[in-house]
Amino acid sequence: MGPALAVAAVAPVHFFHNAGKLLLLRDHVDRNVLLGFGVPALAAAAIGAWGLAALGNLPGLGSWSLWGQTFAVCPLKLVVGLSLAVFSLWELCGEGGGIRNVPLWVGGLASGLFGGLTGHQGAIRSAFFLGKKLPKETFIATGAAVACLVDFTRLAIYAQTFSILGEVMPWPVIVAGIVGAAAGLVLGYLGLRRISAVSFRKLVGAVLFGFGILFALGMVS
Repeated sequence: MGPALAVAAVAPVHFFHNAGKLLLLRDHVDRNVLLGFGVPALAAAAIGAWGLAALGNLPGLGSWSLWGQTFAVCPLKLVVGLSLAVFSLWELCGEGGGIRNVPLWVGGLASGLFGGLTGHQGAIRSAFFLGKKLPKETFIATGAAVACLVDFTRLAIYAQTFSILGEVMPWPVIVAGIVGAAAGLVLGYLGLRRISAVSFRKLVGAVLFGFGILFALGMVS
């Protein structure tokens, strides 16, 4: 399927997954962070979602091959991916400042915009939350609350956009994704109790760094 339809198809899975996390950890939501980050993210998500239809028109920067696979590099992925890698590495190395000094509303705008445009709001949001040194339960619960706001907004706009474009949503794939998300919720909730706050921060940072590099290189769609 095309990139625009693929992003829209994953959105219901994201919404179900984030709603489940919020239900499990709702008592740990930081309301100040939710307002400061979530409201700007909500507004920016609408802008990004309306721009999704034009996603395929962005010119590519080229392609490269590895082990018989060809990967395309585009400006959007390159900027977002390298930004994530740099921010995550900055925080993991413990250098003072970094993304923690950036206002929440700036992170909200970035996360919401790319969330609506490409569906990758979680990685950007996690990079900003990582810098704020939130407790692990608050990190996940507040992130899920913000994600629900963004997902609800972009789903409403996608429904109108793809109805106009005549696209057909791949519901069997969506249902399979929701089943997988449910299993992940259970495993993640059980694992959260067993991991320390320091290990949690290092794990999130390492995963974000790896994701950023792969995304910039076009190896992650």
